[in-house]
Amino acid sequence: MQFAVTTGSASLSLVSKTTDGYGDAQATVTAGSTPGPVTVVATVGSSSVTFHLTVAASFGLTPANFLNGAGFFATGDKNSGALSPCSIGTLVFGDPQTEVSPPAAPNLFSTVIPQSSFVEGVSFNSKAAPILNVTTDAANIDQTLITFQVPCDVAPGSVSVSITVQNIGAFPFPPQFTYTATVEIRSASPGIYEAPMTDGVRRVIGFRPDGTFVSLQNPAQRGEIIRIYITGIGPTSPPLKTQALPTPGVDSVSTAAYVAMVLGDNTHEVAVLSSSRAAPSLIGVYEISFQVPADAPTGNDVFLEVGVLVTNPGDYQFAQPNVGSHIPIQ
Repeated sequence: MQFAVTTGSASLSLVSKTTDGYGDAQATVTAGSTPGPVTVVATVGSSSVTFHLTVAASFGLTPANFLNGAGFFATGDKNSGALSPCSIGTLVFGDPQTEVSPPAAPNLFSTVIPQSSFVEGVSFNSKAAPILNVTTDAANIDQTLITFQVPCDVAPGSVSVSITVQNIGAFPFPPQFTYTATVEIRSASPGIYEAPMTDGVRRVIGFRPDGTFVSLQNPAQRGEIIRIYITGIGPTSPPLKTQALPTPGVDSVSTAAYVAMVLGDNTHEVAVLSSSRAAPSLIGVYEISFQVPADAPTGNDVFLEVGVLVTNPGDYQFAQPNVGSHIPIQ
């Protein structure tokens, strides 16, 4: 019996040209480097059998797949890092033919399509990262969103990240495989949690003093103290532990040298007031309270930005780089 690859990128080995006691002959097909269809023909005498195979594209895990878990941006220039110790991140994982597409809203605050988890684990420099959620984004069912917390004891710098997955019977996953990438961990990686409002536009998730949501119908008011939520504020005191809430009754307060809030046209710098702490009931999430200036701009889309300075002067890390977030103010 003769085996031959007639089309596609593949090679043959361990070819058995004679049948065994059961009348079987075999060959091992090894995929080549070019994705696409492969045809293997087995011939004996004047008879032949054709086998149709497919070489799947390999999944390339890159830093672009790792997004800030609140603002959904990847690491950019020196002032816009997506991940930091204790922060929440989102890994966009799926069909390699599909460009990484940020989801419509944060997993913690949106309706998503649940699915059985095929994720064995995510680790940073061999330190296990808690997986908080595995979902498929409603807007792009070809991509799986893995929400995780960066281990709190991972040091900033270039870090090796690995993800191990099971086979779920769907392209492009092998029976089990570990994908790796090198990503940059910053000292802080602020990202502002947002949600779509009634007009479909994403804006900051904020609360007014009476506990109601800030919305188009219920805008923040000048002079009010507003509470918002971010991830990636940097170190706290007392320090936080991976996959753990703050000690009940004890605030884990940001130890950043400076946390800045900017509203409107960048001339209204808003000092953080009573709260710059880890949220008591949300892992990897921090709450900031600030007072809206008496002369703040008004409208449905007042620009809002958060900047965190942990170490070197001038080395700010900014949320939602280049675009910031927005908040309705009346």
